[in-house]
Amino acid sequence: MVKNKQCQWLPVITTICAFVLLFSMGTWQVFRLQWKQKLISQVQEQLHRPPLTTLPLHDAQLAGQLYREVLLTGTFSAEEFHVWMGTIIPGGKPGLDVLAPFKLEDGRWILIDRGWVVQSKMDAGKRAIPNPGQAYTVRGIVLEGEKKPMVAVGHQIDKNTWFWVDIPAMAKHSNKIFPPYYIREIKEADQQGEVDGYIKGDKEIRVRNDHLQYAITWYLLSAAVVIIFVVYRRQQAKQSNQPKS
Repeated sequence: MVKNKQCQWLPVITTICAFVLLFSMGTWQVFRLQWKQKLISQVQEQLHRPPLTTLPLHDAQLAGQLYREVLLTGTFSAEEFHVWMGTIIPGGKPGLDVLAPFKLEDGRWILIDRGWVVQSKMDAGKRAIPNPGQAYTVRGIVLEGEKKPMVAVGHQIDKNTWFWVDIPAMAKHSNKIFPPYYIREIKEADQQGEVDGYIKGDKEIRVRNDHLQYAITWYLLSAAVVIIFVVYRRQQAKQSNQPKS
């Protein structure tokens, strides 16, 4: 008798747990949606501000300039970091982003993502590279260095192949001090396609925002659990009301 009652309560408990879990996931996605919308608004606000011509001295101040356009003058080092970012793959051809240390006029260093380069032009002799010490003005966007992805292989430093913008490791490898931010160089409005061997991005920052779809999916699943339980209980009630032969 006790065992039968436990069996009767098992579907109820399972349904409640499943509903609470699925509904909570939907609600969490709603909070994520609100956060993402705020982030997109902040990004757009930063992009429309006048470009900076100097960078703040302290990293905490630089954090407040994230996604800000900059116009910086300095000189490139001859060193490069080839990063597999998967940002642009024109025609399905393999390639990597090229990051280079850039010395500002005040003596500080910062990494510049010069753009995407097709594999066949990774040899520096096939691209336009400013001579070390030659003044150069970079137009770009301030971005934050990346953290190691959850699923990622280690850098192949001996082959100069990096799998994320690992600024601390790059600073250690080059024996330079970099802030935890870098500049993604952008193309001019009238530039199309490859420029000096690089394919540069534009001024837009594309922030993926699928949280509304995710929230709707979780809420529909939670509703489906309730519907399935109601159908199940009605079938049970019908069976119990049938006369026993």
